[in-house]
Amino acid sequence: MDIKSFQKKLGDVVELARINNRRLSGDLLESLFAGDGLDADQMKSVHEYLKSQGIRILDGDEELVDEEELKPIDFDDKKDADPLSPEEEEYLKAYMDGIDPEPITEEERELLFQYAGAGSTEAKQRLIELYLPQVVQIVRNMHRKEIFAGDMLQEGNIGLLSALEALETAENPHEWILRSVRNAVNQSIRMQQEQSWEDDLLINRVEKLESAVRDLTDEAEDKFSVEELSAFLDMSVEEIRDVLRLTGDDK
Repeated sequence: MDIKSFQKKLGDVVELARINNRRLSGDLLESLFAGDGLDADQMKSVHEYLKSQGIRILDGDEELVDEEELKPIDFDDKKDADPLSPEEEEYLKAYMDGIDPEPITEEERELLFQYAGAGSTEAKQRLIELYLPQVVQIVRNMHRKEIFAGDMLQEGNIGLLSALEALETAENPHEWILRSVRNAVNQSIRMQQEQSWEDDLLINRVEKLESAVRDLTDEAEDKFSVEELSAFLDMSVEEIRDVLRLTGDDK
């Protein structure tokens, strides 16, 4: 495929994604370029370009994420966890001060599950005390440097409380609680990564806009207009105005 045809197809793909709320199926993207002879590196470049345009490539209902950007989370192995900072270590140590639940037998725990599932507030409170140390351990095993451990801990505790409120539906209460905690912590990680992705996208747009401003001002002494920037860039007038507002250059 010659460069002009490729650029046209890429532009058509961008327009298609914009119509679909800036989302595009990964399978559809692969099929669109299937006959163009692109290798893996070239397709990766296509993905990176679309990402720079604010387009998300989806696999079913899940967004495709570069393996280098998102390390796999193994709930049973902390080999992928990022180390905690000294501040985070101190935070978790202070949190654990005073939390030292008395050990119980398996039979006693099963009774607590039964009572809590039936609505016993006392049983739920006892289970909270028993599982708080495990919430802390899950946070350690799943820690990501982009998120403060205290925030992850808060989300894990919310997952613990949610699990206890639906305990009567669980076939294996112990695994149900741990899975709920892990899912809550994992969700907080995903949300933070999504925010980081949005921040990177904004930075990309600001840099792109600043570059265009420099080019326009080099070519003409007149003050550039939003409409000129829109024609110069692959951005709508409203997108440019949003960026200008954020950078304080909309005066």
